[in-house]
Amino acid sequence: MPELLRMKGRVLSSLPQPSSDAAEVHLVQALELSRRRGATAWELRIAIDLAELFAGRRRRKAAKLLLQSALGGFVEGSDTADIRAATELLGML
Repeated sequence: MPELLRMKGRVLSSLPQPSSDAAEVHLVQALELSRRRGATAWELRIAIDLAELFAGRRRRKAAKLLLQSALGGFVEGSDTADIRAATELLGML
């Protein structure tokens, strides 16, 4: 379910006339669900999408905090595509 909500949020944000508010609602729901289930990998993937949305809406501080929180659930030295993407995005913020 977190992935379904994430994908719906991504679709809503990528429409020719994006619905950023609706996208944010779906991404936040996905994030909360992944956290409740202890699904750290999903949480990180969702946090990346939500942080990108926040950054595009000039909410860089919220984006940074979100990514830092999501990355905190991983052991230092872990290296996955999502961790690299989150770290890169964090560096750009």
